[in-house]
Amino acid sequence: MVTGRPWRAAVAVLLAIALAAVGAGPASAALTASLQSLALPTTPYSHNQQTITGRAVLTVTDTSAYLPPIPPLTPGIGTGAGWHVTEQASALTYSGPNNGTAIPASALAIVSVEAPVASSGSQPVDPTNGPTVPTVSPAGSLNSARMVLHANSGYGAGTYTQGINLSLTLPAQARAGTYTSTITTTIGSGP
Repeated sequence: MVTGRPWRAAVAVLLAIALAAVGAGPASAALTASLQSLALPTTPYSHNQQTITGRAVLTVTDTSAYLPPIPPLTPGIGTGAGWHVTEQASALTYSGPNNGTAIPASALAIVSVEAPVASSGSQPVDPTNGPTVPTVSPAGSLNSARMVLHANSGYGAGTYTQGINLSLTLPAQARAGTYTSTITTTIGSGP
């Protein structure tokens, strides 16, 4: 009789976050925002809860810059109303052969956001008027909308990028497979 230890296969949970951009509200075609796609690292199966982190980059463009009227040459161009960007996630749906279940959107969170960086040719970042990180911290669960960036009226003309640091709390005994969420990026007119 041959005896030995039972063999245990190593399994991994692959997490992919598909990110989508959606324009909403009174924003015009001159306002756009998008978040790059992010795949979180493959994580081994565990009987314990685990936290996985990653970083996505938000890109915001406002081409509706306000130029005041110059009588009698021009009547003024654009609204210059400012803008704000929010992020919100759906539950992470499971796909795979192991009968996994969805992970609630509350398990995906913003840990921190970085200061915005202006692209070449954009209006410089103004420390008071923006674009800036809101005074109410955007850190927290993405099961509700979180404002991550805004610009006051007359500011934020051009293209800006911002790093967003995310974490996913993976429940204990999450089944091996792929978990996918959609993070909806919404830009609206006005600070």
